[in-house]
Amino acid sequence: MRVEERALSLTEQQQATLGLPDTGYDPNTVCPGQPVIELFVLARLDDDRAVRIRLPQNECGDPRPEVAATLAEARHEVVREFTVKG
Repeated sequence: MRVEERALSLTEQQQATLGLPDTGYDPNTVCPGQPVIELFVLARLDDDRAVRIRLPQNECGDPRPEVAATLAEARHEVVREFTVKG
């Protein structure tokens, strides 16, 4: 698995998107049968601790489309990359 550490620069509007609530669950929703690829977003604090940011989810448990778009559009700089085996 390839791991990329990025430094993101988010506008206030992009930060607000990451704070959206989850989409409500609807029992009539049909979710696509696809493998789950969990996206981990960590924030590094001033004391070098990392905190996982929980991304707002849609009714199928995936990141909301506007959240995925925000992460794709955010300015970023790759800090380091490495491969984890196993």
